Amino acid sequence: MSTLWILLHVIAVYRITRLITTDTFPPVAWLRERLVRGRPVTHWLPYMLGANGNTGCPWCVSVWVAALGSGFLAVAPTHLGWVRLLVLIPAASGLTGLLTQCEELIQDVRSLLGMRVRIAVRDLTKEAQT
Repeated sequence: MSTLWILLHVIAVYRITRLITTDTFPPVAWLRERLVRGRPVTHWLPYMLGANGNTGCPWCVSVWVAALGSGFLAVAPTHLGWVRLLVLIPAASGLTGLLTQCEELIQDVRSLLGMRVRIAVRDLTKEAQT
């Protein structure tokens, strides 16, 4: 398995883990709530998947997702198109989500810096006027 496939597999594991533990995508959220309904909070399933609006444990879930995905990729020939799709779709989704978060962070930093520059300019003009 090449380095590229390993990287794509890691990104796919990230995305699937986030989908299971955190995302509010309606079908996944509905399934998560159905699985944990009626179980005490101390049960392992609500802890891993999240319950009552709490997020699950990404560390716990990612081990299982990575193990299942790695086992599947070990036995499935990667030259088949459908096997590649099973890795590429969540990898592309995960990388897109990460890039979106980076873009939002950059915009927040730019807004914060712009606000500080405006305050500094205002203070300088006040000092110049006095």
